[in-house]
Amino acid sequence: MNEVLEKIRIASNQYLNDVLKSFIEILEIPAVNPSGGGTGEAKRAEKILDVLAKYDLDKVEKIDVPDSRIEEGVRPNILALINGEDRSRTLWLVAHT
Repeated sequence: MNEVLEKIRIASNQYLNDVLKSFIEILEIPAVNPSGGGTGEAKRAEKILDVLAKYDLDKVEKIDVPDSRIEEGVRPNILALINGEDRSRTLWLVAHT
């Protein structure tokens, strides 16, 4: 287990500056729920897709959910997949824009 944690530590340190820069850029984009008078998350989702495109992910998919309250008419959801060596187990990371 310590070997796995060390690999994670090394990999996370390798990408730390890029991740922080991208995180700040993403947070600068307003993403307010239409129930609160906002315009939705479309612009932030597009930025997230741009960031994910920089990495060699196994799958990136945008899933639009219809919502007539906003200009785009949809609320975007993003699925990103990285296949591991052992596909008998799954680690889910879920976030909200």
